[in-house]
Amino acid sequence: MSERELMQLEKLNKALTNIVSSVRSTNLNLQQANESAEHTQILFEYWIRILSQASVNLDMMDHIGDLGVDVNGAEERAETLVTTRDKKSKVLASLEAENDSLRAQIESLQSNT
Repeated sequence: MSERELMQLEKLNKALTNIVSSVRSTNLNLQQANESAEHTQILFEYWIRILSQASVNLDMMDHIGDLGVDVNGAEERAETLVTTRDKKSKVLASLEAENDSLRAQIESLQSNT
């Protein structure tokens, strides 16, 4: 075998080594792309479920009156409850202030005796 043939074989060997390296790298990239596609599919499935549930919820909200729910009455009841709570909070604050005053008077009387 001549020196020229040996050089050609060495060049061919380097070229084949580069091709094998490229094939391995491409294989790794394809595996990563496949994994990414699988994750994307899972995300799409979750989004489909979320959108489906949102659609059901919107339909229910659109037809809540058909279900016998009085939305306006519920709002009025909520306002009444808030007003009642506010009144009771004021009464409670007044009673707590009176209680504090009476406690101070009792403590004053106890310290005088």
